[in-house]
Amino acid sequence: MKIGSYLNKSRIGGLILIIVIIIAFGFGGFGGGFLSNNQNNVAKINKTNVTTQDLINYINQSGVSQKVIQENINNNVIEDLLSGLVSVTLLGLEIDDFNIKISQNSLSEKIKLNKNFYNDDGKFERLKYEKFLLENNISAPLFEKRLKDRELQKKLFDLVGAGSVSPKFLVNKLYETENTSLNIEFINLDKFYKKSNEITEEELIQFIDENNDQLKVEYIDFKYVLLNPLNLIGVDEFNQDFFDKIDQVENNILNGIEFDDTISKLNLNAKKIEDYKYSETSDEILKKIYSVRANNFDIFENSENYVIYKIENLEMKKPDLSDEQKIDITESIVEDTKHKFRLEQIESEGTDPAKEAPPSEDEDEDDDFSVPRKGKWGGSEKNPFKDKDTMKDKYGHDSLKDVDRSYGKREFKGKSPLATSKASTVVAREGILDQLKEKFPKKKTPLLSEDNIIKE
Repeated sequence: MKIGSYLNKSRIGGLILIIVIIIAFGFGGFGGGFLSNNQNNVAKINKTNVTTQDLINYINQSGVSQKVIQENINNNVIEDLLSGLVSVTLLGLEIDDFNIKISQNSLSEKIKLNKNFYNDDGKFERLKYEKFLLENNISAPLFEKRLKDRELQKKLFDLVGAGSVSPKFLVNKLYETENTSLNIEFINLDKFYKKSNEITEEELIQFIDENNDQLKVEYIDFKYVLLNPLNLIGVDEFNQDFFDKIDQVENNILNGIEFDDTISKLNLNAKKIEDYKYSETSDEILKKIYSVRANNFDIFENSENYVIYKIENLEMKKPDLSDEQKIDITESIVEDTKHKFRLEQIESEGTDPAKEAPPSEDEDEDDDFSVPRKGKWGGSEKNPFKDKDTMKDKYGHDSLKDVDRSYGKREFKGKSPLATSKASTVVAREGILDQLKEKFPKKKTPLLSEDNIIKE
């Protein structure tokens, strides 16, 4: 009895243990060790797992030190490295999908064609290659793997970037476009234009007189003084005394004290310039005064000096024929002659020689059926031409009898209005047929129908 009771207790204990194991498996109570191997994966691309070991290998190959990673752990450095690993893995999957490969011979040729490994004779030297590996602390297999990966990625980008295959007609069209030769005929209009060296003195004077208002130039008379430490305080040094003097001059200008009074207090003499106009070859100070001539009394800084000036007179004058102005006016005359030549061509030929070809002489004159014209239509007493010409001049006939027979007839260049021997008569025939159709439209009812008889 004791043995039987013991067996019953053991059976009950075994059942309890099995139930506990089932519950544990159902709720995952024994941890991730009984699940799949996902505890070692950091990413998954389709069916490809990126493991922690892959990430460690990528970090080691990237050259990023552990110290840098520790210092930037809060700056998402791990996430950046993981993104790089995912990108490289994606490229690798695409390379495998397109079945892109590179042979060992091609890889070897790439290394041998690298000019960094050339000797003085321009040939590959193994010693320089080994030296490069030692200086960069990289092994030959690792360098060659990086080179291979880079070349495979380059081939992938070339494949994707090339796009789809172009149709043959586009290829042929591109070939014809790039290999087409053109024979161009042109007329150099410069030979019709007047040259600058052909402009006479009389033409210059005439052009100035005709464009007097447009060519007027502003001339100014002014006085100015240079202010520097040497002539203000007697020392060649920019100090507080000098700037106090400058402040005093500025206050005098603001208070309305005249230029001469201000200069006399400083015991300085002014330079006077008359009839000055702007010129690129002038002194920089004179050009500056001309540019600020709107303020007739002021002070400004120029290099290591201050300049106080006074504009005494402004006057618009006709330009003189000095060398600089003469060149500008001559160029204006040349441009003016070009425009005149083109206008003359437009008035005489009806086209601009610089833009259009001359019209064809074979163009037919406008044939307007609605407007009666002399010489185009015959007529009777009800003619539209009320002049004193003879009967024959008016209608082309000596008697009204012949006139009546020709009334309403058009003079065509062909044989008859319905002839088709020439293009002009074809157009005329079509025009008359259109007029007949409009005048006598096609009716749906018979000509002798009851409705038509009653209507008429």
